[in-house]
Amino acid sequence: MSEIDRVFDVNTVDLTAKEIDKEIDVLMIVHPKDLPDRTLYAIDQFVLRGGKAMIFVDPNAELDIPMGGMPSDPSVTKTSELKKLFDQWGVELTENSVLGDAKYAMVVGMGRESRSIRHLGLQGYGPANFVGRDVVTDQLELINVGTAGILSQREGATTDFTPLIESSSESMPIDLALFKNLRDPAMLADGFIPTGDSYAVAARVKGIVNTAFPDGAPNVEEVNTEDADAEVSPVDSDQEVEDVGTSHLKVSKSEINVLIVADTDILTDRLWVRVQDFFGQRVASPWANNADFIVNGLEHHL
Repeated sequence: MSEIDRVFDVNTVDLTAKEIDKEIDVLMIVHPKDLPDRTLYAIDQFVLRGGKAMIFVDPNAELDIPMGGMPSDPSVTKTSELKKLFDQWGVELTENSVLGDAKYAMVVGMGRESRSIRHLGLQGYGPANFVGRDVVTDQLELINVGTAGILSQREGATTDFTPLIESSSESMPIDLALFKNLRDPAMLADGFIPTGDSYAVAARVKGIVNTAFPDGAPNVEEVNTEDADAEVSPVDSDQEVEDVGTSHLKVSKSEINVLIVADTDILTDRLWVRVQDFFGQRVASPWANNADFIVNGLEHHL
């Protein structure tokens, strides 16, 4: 049982869902890859109706390895985003870029030689990087991220974009292509020239927004997932709205309140917990506050 399972009642939303259950208080979205329009519409309307969301996207989800696949397989897309919704929410995930930070780069061991190298794509962030005194990061000491992305406010956005975690000024965007077959993190230092800017890894977005589907619910004839194929008869947008029992919203009822994190590896055990053998039992000991950050984010929305 995970930390989140112990704190919350957790329900799973199907990838082909055409609506979000009204019983769900907070929608946690992790690594949304190629979601069908019907599901994007469900998320869109959920948020517009006042539903809270915590979203994790990633330019390079390191542990996104298909069954039987190889970690370095160039055909595997490890990028996730919600561009259609982010555009309406005034948020941008920098394309084809991974955040590099020389000041907060983590040290990793390499091979049998135990050679230690600073990995510019892995960062450990502390209070100096937590912007303001947001309840989500308040009193936390360390949050580790891996090959994270960069979030920013879109030009012309009408929403408030408030960074929660920011890099140091010794940072720069690194070309995503460098991580496809990266075997030696030292290679990331070649041509690394900090821009002098700080970049947002996590942010809160608030404001009145328009729907990403001004014409109503999308018509969907067929939806494919890795697990199963589901055929859906075409319906017009009016019928779709009637089926879900709610009216289509073109504008949010009130200010949306969404937390967005440009990293999914933040959720993986390797970045925040050590598992040790204790008299035959496996005991997990946290060494970073990644789980606390997630729980704080979900609790704050309730």
